[in-house]
Amino acid sequence: MEDEQSEPFWTWKDLVLLLGLGLPAFIVVFFAVTAILRLFTSNKALLLMIPQFAGQAAMLVPFALLCRWKYDQPLLPALRLGVRVRDAVRSFPAGLLLAVSVLALAALLRAHDTPSPMQDLMNDPLSAPWVAVFAVSIGPAFEEVFFRGLLQPVAARTAGVVGGILIGSVPFALLHGPQYAWSWRHVLLIAVAGSAFGWWRVYTRSTGASALMHAGYNAVLVLGYLIGRDAL
Repeated sequence: MEDEQSEPFWTWKDLVLLLGLGLPAFIVVFFAVTAILRLFTSNKALLLMIPQFAGQAAMLVPFALLCRWKYDQPLLPALRLGVRVRDAVRSFPAGLLLAVSVLALAALLRAHDTPSPMQDLMNDPLSAPWVAVFAVSIGPAFEEVFFRGLLQPVAARTAGVVGGILIGSVPFALLHGPQYAWSWRHVLLIAVAGSAFGWWRVYTRSTGASALMHAGYNAVLVLGYLIGRDAL
Protein backbone atom coordinates (compact mmCIF):
# COMPACT_ATOMS: atom_id res chain seq x y z
CA MET A 1 0.00 0.00 0.00
CA GLU A 2 1.34 3.42 -0.96
CA ASP A 3 2.53 5.48 1.99
CA GLU A 4 -0.24 7.81 3.17
CA GLN A 5 2.39 10.35 4.21
CA SER A 6 3.58 10.90 0.62
CA GLU A 7 0.11 11.43 -0.81
CA PRO A 8 -0.82 15.15 -0.83
CA PHE A 9 0.93 17.75 -2.97
CA TRP A 10 -0.37 20.64 -0.83
CA THR A 11 1.22 21.82 2.42
CA TRP A 12 0.27 23.30 5.78
CA LYS A 13 0.87 26.75 4.30
CA ASP A 14 -1.60 25.95 1.54
CA LEU A 15 -4.22 24.92 4.11
CA VAL A 16 -3.73 28.24 5.89
CA LEU A 17 -4.33 29.90 2.53
CA LEU A 18 -7.45 27.76 2.17
CA LEU A 19 -8.80 29.38 5.32
CA GLY A 20 -7.68 32.84 4.30
CA LEU A 21 -9.17 32.62 0.82
CA GLY A 22 -12.00 30.23 1.53
CA LEU A 23 -13.63 31.76 4.59
CA PRO A 24 -14.53 35.03 2.84
CA ALA A 25 -15.93 32.99 -0.06
CA PHE A 26 -17.94 30.92 2.42
CA ILE A 27 -19.39 33.99 4.14
CA VAL A 28 -20.37 35.75 0.92
CA VAL A 29 -21.98 32.67 -0.63
CA PHE A 30 -23.68 31.62 2.62
CA PHE A 31 -25.49 34.94 3.04
CA ALA A 32 -26.22 35.34 -0.67
CA VAL A 33 -27.80 31.89 -0.93
CA THR A 34 -29.71 32.46 2.32
CA ALA A 35 -31.17 35.71 0.97
CA ILE A 36 -32.23 34.02 -2.26
CA LEU A 37 -33.75 31.02 -0.50
CA ARG A 38 -35.82 33.25 1.79
CA LEU A 39 -37.68 34.42 -1.30
CA PHE A 40 -38.90 30.88 -1.96
CA THR A 41 -39.07 28.95 1.33
CA SER A 42 -39.30 29.25 5.09
CA ASN A 43 -38.16 25.68 5.70
CA LYS A 44 -35.66 25.85 8.54
CA ALA A 45 -33.59 22.89 7.38
CA LEU A 46 -33.23 24.22 3.84
CA LEU A 47 -32.36 27.72 5.07
CA LEU A 48 -29.65 26.29 7.32
CA MET A 49 -28.15 23.50 5.27
CA ILE A 50 -28.23 24.62 1.63
CA PRO A 51 -26.34 27.89 2.32
CA GLN A 52 -23.86 25.95 4.45
CA PHE A 53 -23.13 23.40 1.73
CA ALA A 54 -22.97 26.11 -0.94
CA GLY A 55 -20.49 28.00 1.22
CA GLN A 56 -18.34 24.92 1.73
CA ALA A 57 -18.27 24.30 -2.01
CA ALA A 58 -17.27 27.94 -2.53
CA MET A 59 -14.37 27.49 -0.10
CA LEU A 60 -12.87 24.82 -2.33
CA VAL A 61 -12.90 26.95 -5.49
CA PRO A 62 -10.04 29.34 -4.62
CA PHE A 63 -8.07 26.42 -3.18
CA ALA A 64 -8.53 24.41 -6.37
CA LEU A 65 -7.36 27.42 -8.39
CA LEU A 66 -4.35 27.79 -6.10
CA CYS A 67 -3.43 24.13 -6.59
CA ARG A 68 -3.69 24.48 -10.36
CA TRP A 69 -1.64 27.70 -10.40
CA LYS A 70 0.99 26.68 -7.83
CA TYR A 71 1.39 22.95 -8.55
CA ASP A 72 -0.28 22.51 -11.93
CA GLN A 73 -2.34 19.78 -10.27
CA PRO A 74 -6.12 19.31 -10.28
CA LEU A 75 -7.56 19.15 -6.77
CA LEU A 76 -10.54 16.85 -7.35
CA PRO A 77 -8.62 13.64 -8.23
CA ALA A 78 -6.21 14.26 -5.33
CA LEU A 79 -9.11 14.23 -2.87
CA ARG A 80 -9.60 10.52 -3.71
CA LEU A 81 -13.39 10.57 -3.82
CA GLY A 82 -13.52 7.45 -5.97
CA VAL A 83 -14.37 4.21 -4.21
CA ARG A 84 -13.69 0.63 -5.23
CA VAL A 85 -16.82 -1.51 -5.39
CA ARG A 86 -15.58 -3.76 -2.59
CA ASP A 87 -14.97 -0.79 -0.30
CA ALA A 88 -18.25 0.88 -1.28
CA VAL A 89 -20.20 -2.23 -0.29
CA ARG A 90 -18.47 -2.41 3.10
CA SER A 91 -18.29 1.27 4.05
CA PHE A 92 -21.93 2.08 4.85
CA PRO A 93 -22.46 -1.04 7.02
CA ALA A 94 -19.15 -0.29 8.76
CA GLY A 95 -20.59 3.10 9.67
CA LEU A 96 -23.68 1.45 11.13
CA LEU A 97 -21.50 -0.79 13.30
CA LEU A 98 -19.36 2.15 14.34
CA ALA A 99 -22.43 4.11 15.44
CA VAL A 100 -23.64 1.20 17.57
CA SER A 101 -20.18 0.92 19.15
CA VAL A 102 -19.98 4.65 19.86
CA LEU A 103 -23.46 4.60 21.40
CA ALA A 104 -22.36 1.73 23.66
CA LEU A 105 -19.34 3.81 24.69
CA ALA A 106 -21.67 6.76 25.30
CA ALA A 107 -23.67 4.61 27.70
CA LEU A 108 -20.49 3.65 29.56
CA LEU A 109 -19.46 7.31 29.81
CA ARG A 110 -22.98 8.26 30.86
CA ALA A 111 -23.15 10.83 28.10
CA HIS A 112 -26.64 12.08 28.79
CA ASP A 113 -28.86 13.80 26.26
CA THR A 114 -28.17 17.50 25.78
CA PRO A 115 -30.36 20.13 24.12
CA SER A 116 -29.58 19.87 20.44
CA PRO A 117 -30.45 22.17 17.50
CA MET A 118 -30.57 19.04 15.37
CA GLN A 119 -33.28 17.53 17.55
CA ASP A 120 -35.27 20.75 17.17
CA LEU A 121 -35.07 20.41 13.39
CA MET A 122 -36.05 16.75 13.54
CA ASN A 123 -39.08 17.67 15.64
CA ASP A 124 -40.26 19.89 12.77
CA PRO A 125 -42.15 17.66 10.29
CA LEU A 126 -41.25 19.93 7.36
CA SER A 127 -37.55 20.00 8.21
CA ALA A 128 -37.01 16.41 9.33
CA PRO A 129 -37.01 14.75 5.86
CA TRP A 130 -34.48 17.25 4.52
CA VAL A 131 -32.22 16.85 7.55
CA ALA A 132 -32.33 13.07 7.14
CA VAL A 133 -31.43 13.29 3.44
CA PHE A 134 -28.60 15.78 3.92
CA ALA A 135 -27.20 13.94 6.95
CA VAL A 136 -26.54 10.79 4.94
CA SER A 137 -25.44 12.44 1.69
CA ILE A 138 -23.97 15.91 1.19
CA GLY A 139 -23.16 16.52 4.86
CA PRO A 140 -20.75 13.61 5.37
CA ALA A 141 -19.25 14.15 1.92
CA PHE A 142 -18.19 17.73 2.64
CA GLU A 143 -16.94 16.95 6.15
CA GLU A 144 -14.82 14.10 4.89
CA VAL A 145 -13.40 16.22 2.06
CA PHE A 146 -12.17 18.84 4.51
CA PHE A 147 -11.04 16.67 7.41
CA ARG A 148 -9.97 13.38 5.82
CA GLY A 149 -9.36 14.56 2.26
CA LEU A 150 -7.46 17.80 2.84
CA LEU A 151 -6.24 17.92 6.45
CA GLN A 152 -5.43 14.33 7.38
CA PRO A 153 -2.93 13.56 4.58
CA VAL A 154 -0.88 16.69 5.36
CA ALA A 155 -1.00 15.91 9.08
CA ALA A 156 0.11 12.34 8.38
CA ARG A 157 3.11 13.60 6.46
CA THR A 158 4.10 15.63 9.53
CA ALA A 159 3.09 13.35 12.41
CA GLY A 160 2.78 9.88 10.89
CA VAL A 161 -0.36 7.99 9.98
CA VAL A 162 -1.69 7.67 13.55
CA GLY A 163 -0.86 11.30 14.31
CA GLY A 164 -2.55 12.38 11.10
CA ILE A 165 -5.72 10.52 12.02
CA LEU A 166 -5.79 12.13 15.46
CA ILE A 167 -4.99 15.61 14.16
CA GLY A 168 -7.81 15.31 11.63
CA SER A 169 -10.24 14.14 14.30
CA VAL A 170 -9.71 16.92 16.86
CA PRO A 171 -11.04 19.88 14.82
CA PHE A 172 -13.76 17.59 13.48
CA ALA A 173 -14.92 16.96 17.05
CA LEU A 174 -14.57 20.61 18.07
CA LEU A 175 -16.67 21.68 15.09
CA HIS A 176 -19.55 19.68 16.57
CA GLY A 177 -18.95 20.95 20.12
CA PRO A 178 -21.61 23.70 20.06
CA GLN A 179 -24.20 21.13 18.99
CA TYR A 180 -23.73 19.39 22.34
CA ALA A 181 -23.19 22.44 24.59
CA TRP A 182 -19.48 21.58 24.73
CA SER A 183 -20.06 18.40 26.72
CA TRP A 184 -16.58 16.83 26.91
CA ARG A 185 -18.09 13.35 26.73
CA HIS A 186 -19.84 14.09 23.45
CA VAL A 187 -16.80 15.83 21.97
CA LEU A 188 -14.68 12.80 22.93
CA LEU A 189 -17.18 10.42 21.33
CA ILE A 190 -17.21 12.43 18.11
CA ALA A 191 -13.40 12.40 18.11
CA VAL A 192 -13.55 8.59 18.41
CA ALA A 193 -15.91 8.44 15.42
CA GLY A 194 -13.67 10.83 13.49
CA SER A 195 -10.66 8.65 14.21
CA ALA A 196 -12.55 5.66 12.84
CA PHE A 197 -13.38 7.59 9.67
CA GLY A 198 -9.72 8.53 9.42
CA TRP A 199 -8.55 4.95 9.82
CA TRP A 200 -11.00 3.83 7.14
CA ARG A 201 -9.64 6.57 4.86
CA VAL A 202 -6.14 5.15 5.33
CA TYR A 203 -7.25 1.54 4.97
CA THR A 204 -9.24 2.08 1.78
CA ARG A 205 -7.14 4.98 0.47
CA SER A 206 -10.44 6.65 -0.39
CA THR A 207 -12.09 9.76 1.02
CA GLY A 208 -15.24 8.57 -0.73
CA ALA A 209 -15.17 5.39 1.34
CA SER A 210 -14.81 7.33 4.60
CA ALA A 211 -17.75 9.52 3.48
CA LEU A 212 -19.89 6.40 2.98
CA MET A 213 -18.86 5.16 6.42
CA HIS A 214 -19.72 8.57 7.85
CA ALA A 215 -23.12 8.39 6.12
CA GLY A 216 -23.84 5.03 7.72
CA TYR A 217 -22.86 6.41 11.10
CA ASN A 218 -25.14 9.42 10.64
CA ALA A 219 -28.00 7.17 9.54
CA VAL A 220 -28.11 5.61 13.02
CA LEU A 221 -28.06 9.05 14.66
CA VAL A 222 -30.85 10.24 12.37
CA LEU A 223 -32.89 7.21 13.40
CA GLY A 224 -32.37 8.22 17.02
CA TYR A 225 -33.58 11.73 16.27
CA LEU A 226 -36.62 10.38 14.39
CA ILE A 227 -37.75 8.33 17.37
CA GLY A 228 -37.49 11.45 19.50
CA ARG A 229 -34.24 10.83 21.33
CA ASP A 230 -30.90 12.54 20.79
CA ALA A 231 -28.83 9.39 20.30
CA LEU A 232 -25.51 11.23 20.55
